[in-house]
Amino acid sequence: MVIRGIAYFQIYGGILGLIAIMLSFADIKENPLFLLGIGLYLYSILCGYLLIKGGKYKIVLSQINQSLQIMLFYVMGEGAYQYISGGYLAFGIDNTTEMKFRFLFGLLSEFELTIEDNYPINAVYINVLAVICFYLLGKYSEEEDLIDFILANQGDIDLGD
Repeated sequence: MVIRGIAYFQIYGGILGLIAIMLSFADIKENPLFLLGIGLYLYSILCGYLLIKGGKYKIVLSQINQSLQIMLFYVMGEGAYQYISGGYLAFGIDNTTEMKFRFLFGLLSEFELTIEDNYPINAVYINVLAVICFYLLGKYSEEEDLIDFILANQGDIDLGD
């Protein structure tokens, strides 16, 4: 049930992300790095699909997708990286004008990969929602491995009767 929820969340996030990028087509012309965003959102949809339909690497691919969303950072005078597919629940430190602890929440997909000398923001955030999804995928993988082991060794298990 949890894995199916993460699957639909990844599909939802990928579709929202593609729509957001298509709506900001002017930004793609100015910053070709937005093409990477299209690839990431297509990847998110693929990960969700594989979680539903199955596949050998479904958990690992989804964990990679979630790990790419854990850190959001903005470095003044350098650029920014932000990939969010579906939503975020993040906390971090914004040191743009003064040191502030901030909490962010949203149910949208956002992508930013910018390299520019005069980037105005200095902040780093951890996306707790991505961390939770990553953790739950790992727990599911462990349970699935245990079930596979038990099924593969059913006749070999000696319970000491």
